[in-house]
This record gives sequence, structure tokens and C-alpha cells, in this order.
Amino acid sequence: MAVEKIENIDTSLLETIVVNVTSPATGFIQSPLFSSLLLAAVTLVVGFVTYKIYKLQQKQLDQDAATIVYLQVREAENRINELQRQTDQFGINVLTKPFITEDSWSIYKNRIIKYLDSDEVSCLTEFFSRVVTAEEARKEFCSNFQASQDEKARIQQRKVAEITWEYVAGKIDEATQNNQIDRFLSLSNNQAYVFSPNAPREKAAREFSNITFITPTSAGAKLKSLSGAV
Repeated sequence: MAVEKIENIDTSLLETIVVNVTSPATGFIQSPLFSSLLLAAVTLVVGFVTYKIYKLQQKQLDQDAATIVYLQVREAENRINELQRQTDQFGINVLTKPFITEDSWSIYKNRIIKYLDSDEVSCLTEFFSRVVTAEEARKEFCSNFQASQDEKARIQQRKVAEITWEYVAGKIDEATQNNQIDRFLSLSNNQAYVFSPNAPREKAAREFSNITFITPTSAGAKLKSLSGAV
């Protein structure tokens, strides 16, 4: 079958169809107004998501801070109870373990106080103040005790040197030298002869006698809840 060539087609109807298809929705989408609205919407969504992420991060930081403070409170309270069971008078000695390694409340309180009332903040502040003071007293005691031990060692060395010099000078024989050294060291080692400072001990005992534990209080409950320990 032969196909006849079509000429002189009226395109007015086609043009009308094209115009109707591209207008008005397509025109609006291509307009600057739509671009501005789309940009504003995207900016709003991105801003909202960013804000939510920021709030979640801040909440996690608050929880981490509360966890650190809560665990340090529990550790300090356990150390105080342990010391009281051992001595009945909070008597620190050279073997006493540290009560606290750092004042985490001073470091992290700005993240936590918004969850507490003023009485709870005061309770935590006083607790850490007393524990820090007691820890300073423990360090002072150990420092003074060690200095006394060092001085005792120097005295022993000097006395042994004096006895040895008497032997070298011919004033005593070797048996006498050995006997005097052994007797002197035995006496000096078997008896304390070491200054044990009472002031730091009394300071620590005074702080612990007046301390209020945190875990049974509302501050302790809030810290525990905020830390996620419940």
C-alpha cells in the first residue's frame, strides 16, 4: 500500500495542547518563587535535623557527666565506710587508699545542676568539699610519715657509719662492731621511732564525721536516674 505524503497540517491544535501541558503548574515549578520556597524548606528540614542531633549529643554529654559524678560518689562513700569499719574512728594511715582522684563535681556540675534543685546542689557541693579536704589530709599525713621514715633511715646510716669508723680506728674489734650494729638496727626497726602526725588524721576524721552521704538523698536518686543506672 502506498503511503501518501501529508502536507499542510494545521498545527494550531498541537500548539494548544503543548501550552496546556506546560502551564500553569510547570511554570510555577520553574519560577524563582518555587526555587526560593524549596530552598527554604530544605534549609528548615536540615536545620531541624541538626538541632535534634545537637540536643541528643548534649543529652548524652549530660548523662556521661552524671555517670562520672555518680560513680565517684559511690566510690568515695564505699571508701569512707571501709575506713570506718577498719578503724572505728576514721583513722587514716600510710596504707589508706585515696578517697578521691579528682573533684568531678567541680568539673561537670555545670552540666548537671539544671536537673537539681538548690538544696541538692548544696548537698553535692558540701559532700565533695569534705571528701577533697579529707584526701588532702591523707596526702599530708603520708608525706609527713614518709619524711619521718626517710629521716629515720638517715639516722640509721649515720649510726652504722659511726660504729664502723670506731672499728676502722681500732677502738673496737670486728665482733663488737657487728654486735653493736645488729643490736642498734634491731632496736630501731622493731620500734616505731617514726613521727605519725595527728593533725591530718584529726582533720580527715572531722570531715567524715560531719559528712552526709549522697546516694540515700534525692540528689543521689536524680544522679542515678540521669546516669542511666536505673
